Amino acid sequence: MQLVDVLNSSVENVSKLVFREGDAPVMEVSVIRKGDGKDILCVPTQTNCKMGCKFCHLTGLDIPSENLSTTQIVKLVNASINFSPPENDTLLISYMGVGEPLLNLMNVIESALFLRKHNPYKKIRFGISTLIPGVKPFLKLIEYVSFYNLDFKLHWSLHSAQMNIRKSLMPSAINIQKGAELCQKYFSETGQPVEIHYTLIDGVNDQTRDIRMIESILDRRFIFKILKFAPHKLEPELEGSNKTLAFKKALESSGFTVEVYSPPGRDIGSSCGQFILDQYTK
Repeated sequence: MQLVDVLNSSVENVSKLVFREGDAPVMEVSVIRKGDGKDILCVPTQTNCKMGCKFCHLTGLDIPSENLSTTQIVKLVNASINFSPPENDTLLISYMGVGEPLLNLMNVIESALFLRKHNPYKKIRFGISTLIPGVKPFLKLIEYVSFYNLDFKLHWSLHSAQMNIRKSLMPSAINIQKGAELCQKYFSETGQPVEIHYTLIDGVNDQTRDIRMIESILDRRFIFKILKFAPHKLEPELEGSNKTLAFKKALESSGFTVEVYSPPGRDIGSSCGQFILDQYTK
């Protein structure tokens, strides 16, 4: 696993590490330190993502989408730790880089089991971000997290509570109601937290009807995280909403815990949907 490039954010304590192994496509890990008592590594699970999400900067790029092996994932984590040694007692490994983790679930779980035992931190936690492309792999996720007692926070990429809009944004996602039921099952059976990710897009998913739909399908115990939109030159009609504060207040008044979040490393292509982009377009 060769480190071929390092990009450092000019506005945040974030670095993007670019790796290559043999002739395989590049793999990138983001090292994030927000000053909140933990080190964060955003780790890929595939060499590209073929989910086809409209707002993802990787959609349409002719890059092979191959599952990373357990060994490759572990190598990426270890190489990142070696490059940027621990600054805190806790490490969060977030399977939130390139790829849909549920399509490479066994290697994700095996890497987590190995890293839980073999790492230089006092405490290690995990996060997994998914649009839930299918029921069966999600049920296997519940089974593995429960059986192995893994500290796995679930991040569900929702982005719209209206099925026709969500399908236009995320064509590979399953039915919304089924997804919400699966998140509830995950929360109940694993005891792990669930976080809803929602990128607010002007005129697309930021209306009062969207709030009403969210209220009707989601458990109030889930954390609702509003993500800042990253402009996409191939989808110029999509723009970030200016209704973030009103959207947040409306959901909070309905009983939700809401966070507004700007994914870190945006200036170096290290936020969701931007990984590896520069390596193929520069």
